[in-house]
Amino acid sequence: MAREEIEISEQVRQKIIDGYELAQRHGATVEVIGAWVWAWFDAIPTAEARQELKDSGFRWNMKRKCWQLAGVPCRSKKNKPAGWLKAQWAFLEPEGLTAA
Repeated sequence: MAREEIEISEQVRQKIIDGYELAQRHGATVEVIGAWVWAWFDAIPTAEARQELKDSGFRWNMKRKCWQLAGVPCRSKKNKPAGWLKAQWAFLEPEGLTAA
């Protein structure tokens, strides 16, 4: 099955970069796939960090046990595995996004 190429607007690109940097600043391991940001923490983040994540649009994903930020709305309500997203979407690394 061919990968789905998506175009990301500058506003969405900035949302992804901001989310990536916020999660890293709080000590998370961060992965960007398509227009999604996933953040894993070794321990429960502080209440202040959790509130900042929520205020920035992150939501807790019970199944994946991580915080996630959707740069664009999900088209399906089905919970797809991470491998599906990697296989279907081209990995997009927005300009300005640097690994720590």
